[in-house]
Amino acid sequence: HVAAAVALRAGSRAASDTAGSPLAWPRSADLDRAAQGAVPWQGLDAADLLAASRWGGQRTVVVDQAWLTALLAEGRLDQIDGATALRLDDLDGLDDWFSVLDADHDLSVVGPWTWVEDVDPGAYSAVDVEAGLVAGRTVASTGPRVALRVDGQGPGSLIRSDTGAPSSVVSVSLRVETPAWAPIQHVSLRGRGGVVLLTLDVAPGPVPVETSFDLDRTLSDWIVVVAQGDQASPLTGRLPWSVTSPVWIE
Repeated sequence: HVAAAVALRAGSRAASDTAGSPLAWPRSADLDRAAQGAVPWQGLDAADLLAASRWGGQRTVVVDQAWLTALLAEGRLDQIDGATALRLDDLDGLDDWFSVLDADHDLSVVGPWTWVEDVDPGAYSAVDVEAGLVAGRTVASTGPRVALRVDGQGPGSLIRSDTGAPSSVVSVSLRVETPAWAPIQHVSLRGRGGVVLLTLDVAPGPVPVETSFDLDRTLSDWIVVVAQGDQASPLTGRLPWSVTSPVWIE
């Protein structure tokens, strides 16, 4: 059941041999140009490929794990702020992503499925979804959904310290929706360096698992949630997992 109309954007993917495959949009075909105006990726390294994909800053660009690996190998992490989000195809690229966050670059994530928070599921447009993507209000997934709130705010937020008497803790709440066809068993809260700040084992079922707790705000200046299952989904054939974009803590 689709609650609202399907919203589409035309884009292009630059499938390079050595620097991954950034996806950029919007794009209109130009019949007078080579490859109808697609990004000319030949001979470009990761940083230059991103610059070409952005089209002078006029396009939203989602990079992949292969692109990030290439950029880190080039030693040009300072160029990453031109990327809107990182597409995770699996959990193997988490360490590279954590290194980006450790360098204070706010890079959100998308996945094979992407949940965009704070969008009305009954009435939305492509603009609403893109605004959530740009703001980092995303959860990358193969189906399951994890909701993270820190002091009432979700992914993409900056939790500022109280200008009066700063609190030593932040209030964290988690909600895990783990359907029978994509069961999640393990949930971890991660911080700087990918350090595990908390673990939670859950049982798949129709009722969402919810928990809340206080966290010492000095433990990390960013936190994400990583949730995963033990076996591939019988419906999708993928390992069930879900990863939130970061919440930043001042």
